[in-house]
Order: sequence, then structure tokens, then C-alpha cells
Amino acid sequence: MISPPKKSFSIVVSCAVLIFVVVAWAGGYKPIRQFSKRLVTKCHHGLYHQPLGTFAVFFTCDGPMGNNIGVINVLPGATPGRIDLGQQKIWDWGPTSRYWHDAEWAADVTGFAWSPSGKYLYVATSSVYGDGHLFELDLVLRTAKKIFPRPLLIVI
Repeated sequence: MISPPKKSFSIVVSCAVLIFVVVAWAGGYKPIRQFSKRLVTKCHHGLYHQPLGTFAVFFTCDGPMGNNIGVINVLPGATPGRIDLGQQKIWDWGPTSRYWHDAEWAADVTGFAWSPSGKYLYVATSSVYGDGHLFELDLVLRTAKKIFPRPLLIVI
């Protein structure tokens, strides 16, 4: 009879797969490493535009309070631009609602990466002033979910 793998092995494999998937979606490892290096050496306060051009991250250097972000739709009229909305046809962005910020994922940011489709932004936060998780922000639906570490299920 084959015994189930140990939990520690499963956790290591899950982490490795998650890192690979996020890096692949971000378009490779080099841009993430370059951005992280910039954060460590010197904070660069300002806008970081999405490659497709619909969104930008407003990155603020708040000293001892960490680095914070907000997502902005930078197109005139706050349109979806080149982002394919698919069959949902939902677009909650507009000229008076073009800025998105939530303390859960926007506080004490250690890094971020855009998905190639332009529909997602991946945000990593520190656990000092932030939440200490990796988040997937759905830019079309304006929703955020924690994707790592996953909440633990305790069975009694």
C-alpha cells in the first residue's frame, strides 16, 4: 500500500508550483527581481504603468509605515482599453471611480506584477504593517483574493 506524502513535502511542492505560476504569469523572473531590487536599494515614489496601458500602480514611499499602493485606471473615460472583457461585459471603472485602494492588500507592499492578459495584478505584502500575503487582484471585477499562504484548515 502506498502511503500518502508527508504534509511538509506537500507544502514545499505547493509553494514551488505557486511561485512558478506567478512568475510565469508575470512574464518572467527578471522584471520581478529588478523591481524588488529597486525597493531594497531606494524607494521610487510614483506611477508604474501596466504594459497594456489600461492601469497603473501609484506607489508611495511612506517611510517607516512601509510602501503603499493604489490602482488607477489611466485611460481617458476610464475605459477597458485593450482588455478583453469576455462574455461578462462588466466594467466597474469610470471617470469618477478610477482609483482602487484597500488596506488589506495595499499596505506595506513588498512587490507586484501584472498578468500578461492585463486582467490581474499580483501584490505581495509584508506582515509588519500589511497582511503578509500574496494577493490576486481581478482588475475587471475589482475583487481581491489571498492566494498565498492559504488559510490552514484545522480538523479536530
